[in-house]
Amino acid sequence: MEQIKTKEIISYFDKRFLNDVLNIKKESRNIKETEKKICLALNISSLNELIEDDELIKCKRLGGTNVSYKEKVLKNAWIRLAYELSKKQKCGEYNEKAFKSSLILLKRLSHTHVGTLIPNLEMTLNESGVKLIVLPYLRESKLRGFTKYLANENCYLIAVNDCGKSLDRFYFALFHEISHILLADNKSMKLTYNDSTDLEEARVDKFAANLLIDQNLYERFIAKQSFNLTSILFFAKLCDIDPSLVIARLQKDGYIPYTYFNEYKKKTYW
Repeated sequence: MEQIKTKEIISYFDKRFLNDVLNIKKESRNIKETEKKICLALNISSLNELIEDDELIKCKRLGGTNVSYKEKVLKNAWIRLAYELSKKQKCGEYNEKAFKSSLILLKRLSHTHVGTLIPNLEMTLNESGVKLIVLPYLRESKLRGFTKYLANENCYLIAVNDCGKSLDRFYFALFHEISHILLADNKSMKLTYNDSTDLEEARVDKFAANLLIDQNLYERFIAKQSFNLTSILFFAKLCDIDPSLVIARLQKDGYIPYTYFNEYKKKTYW
């Protein structure tokens, strides 16, 4: 393993992430103290561990392309932090039937008032044997989230970034990871990148979109070619999801411009 100077590794980290997530304040941010606090939060003995590959931390893109040291360090730090935080979260063993049954409630929770969304999602998922960790995006990591089976607890871990507090983007990221569990033919870690063009990821994206909005209902709605606010709100109510998710789907599929109805897309300040 190549050794990189501690100062260089620390320079990779977004200063806001250091402050807001790792609680490393600017006024106390000397090299030794910062290293100590990062290592403590990630449960590692040296920052150079973030350059290694191991069975928990996967450091290659889904297509097999090598990444830079900086991107590798940031990916590994985000993954390791999510994993360490998950140790504090209690849940039962994975129950596939309960997990599938929870999907309706998970979608309904998109209506949840500010401040209670994440705890409600955590509680619902925990009951079926799935842990949920939500963290801010670590700039330049290019990592949207991951799913991992925790063999020692016989449960799953889903970790996603908060997608800039955008409800529709967050929900799609969450349901993408949920789809990895539902579609899994093995229990290896699945990483999700912001810029992935991997065929498997495209398949999971499509599955997640149809999981959020029933495909048959969506096709009947599209066939009417009526995309005014009233019809969108009615369709969202029919699907029992927040209108943000319908607006975002219509924008993504090209039925309405990205400039339409953005004032009705919810931000989530949990």
